[in-house]
Amino acid sequence: MADEVESRDFRIKIELEGSVDPDTVARSASDLVHALRDIEENLTHSTPKVEWRWQDDATVWAIALPNGVKAEVLKKICDEARLGFERVKEADGKEINWPTSFGKSAQRRFRSLVGQLARKESIEDSRKGAAGRPEALQVYIQGQLPLLIDHVVIREELGRGKTTTERASIDGVLDLISVRGGALKFEITEHGTKRKITCVITEDALLKDAKKALGKRIVAEGVLQLKPDGTPKQLSQIKEIWIRPVAVPIATLRGSIPNLTGGLSPEEYVRKIRGNNRGDASD
Repeated sequence: MADEVESRDFRIKIELEGSVDPDTVARSASDLVHALRDIEENLTHSTPKVEWRWQDDATVWAIALPNGVKAEVLKKICDEARLGFERVKEADGKEINWPTSFGKSAQRRFRSLVGQLARKESIEDSRKGAAGRPEALQVYIQGQLPLLIDHVVIREELGRGKTTTERASIDGVLDLISVRGGALKFEITEHGTKRKITCVITEDALLKDAKKALGKRIVAEGVLQLKPDGTPKQLSQIKEIWIRPVAVPIATLRGSIPNLTGGLSPEEYVRKIRGNNRGDASD
């Protein structure tokens, strides 16, 4: 049949250059296969059928077992994967213009795959025999010229986003105190957003305050580290922890200051404190 294809007709090969550890190879293979499935799903608008297999050496092979998928669809998946790698290389430190067939999963997997490349300063250690991250990717798509992506391009484009810090306070419920890695920490569930924010304690006095505040709504002030997307990550250099007073229902305040208006009606009293007889705010 014309639609029948063999797995050898559609292969994507990525060579991880340098001395590479097995975990990196397995992770790279997994990222590639998940990305290919996402591309197929976005192209066909149905559950992915193609099965991709890989070998267990430092070359990541994704070999298609079509399962009834037509040859032109398989070719399109490979072409789109190649285009995705090209877009990563062309970005040159700027935002990647992903192909429309790349959903969030494919984008994330490609970022993870190429983001495993070694930093330039660590390559020398790798060449001395220590297994580590690959120095470059050689991408082979069936019937197309190889595509080289080296560490410089990827590091500039896909390096970790810069974190920023600012003086700030976190308002929420202190619901966990722990000691991990020799550091005293507590966790706040931020009021309103319900985000979990880790707070690092460096003073014994603050640990006592934290224990007293466990399970209560507090405000902690310090240096807040923000993630690249602007959301809070961790609070450190904490100077103060104070428990927010429990709000008093308004009904309980009734009659707490007798004769406040001096016999005046509420309307008359408001006019008096505003300084005129109309009740308007004075200039």
